[in-house]
Amino acid sequence: MKPLIGITTFDEMKDGIKGMYSIVHKRYADSVILAGGIPVLIPLNENIDGIKELVNRLDGIILTGGNEYIQPHLYGRNSTREITEINPIRDLVELEVLKEAYEQNKTVLGICRGMQLINTFFKGDLYLNVYNEVENVECHMANSTQKYYLYHDVNLVKNSYLEKILNKDKIGVNTFHTQAVRNLGKDLKISAISNDKIIEAIEHKNNNIFAVQWHPEALTEKYNDHLEIFKFFVKRCGANEN
Repeated sequence: MKPLIGITTFDEMKDGIKGMYSIVHKRYADSVILAGGIPVLIPLNENIDGIKELVNRLDGIILTGGNEYIQPHLYGRNSTREITEINPIRDLVELEVLKEAYEQNKTVLGICRGMQLINTFFKGDLYLNVYNEVENVECHMANSTQKYYLYHDVNLVKNSYLEKILNKDKIGVNTFHTQAVRNLGKDLKISAISNDKIIEAIEHKNNNIFAVQWHPEALTEKYNDHLEIFKFFVKRCGANEN
């Protein structure tokens, strides 16, 4: 059977009301299908009582990106004027999903904000804005560039999951973030890093939790390297099936 992959969603503003629609870009689901999985969207809901059962029925989880910042107090920092949009319900739901996935030893892939959430969960912290906090930082928010264009290279750490599955030491990626991992959380290690020393991918020591700072779901149709990331993830999810 094909593995069931849960994909987290976020609130969309429609008709001046936020919170009435839980959505996510279709490229996440498309990439899961291309990689051999079955996508299942996880709606935002303050009633989290059913999350344990939901995660139990899934074979893996994708923690998605999005415009909403993780609440800075969750990783021990004070907010600044750059933190313009938060969603406490999303933080609550996704942290609970990750908690259950970790405790049930399910495979997890974090993408962009999802990578930052994983680092937060494991008691790491984030740069509130790399442009203000990192000297000589290069562009990491290429918001005038198409998401399916490669913008800069990242260097893959030797013996990391990325280096092993792609069999190379660097790949080109897109980039759409102003926040980034600052101090690594417990039991996490770096899988990829940019030329200006921004952490671009991480993995957990249990070999079931991985994350990237870029958006591979936007690149899977054009670039096999990024499809291979999803194939690796979906294959590991399949190995977790009961």
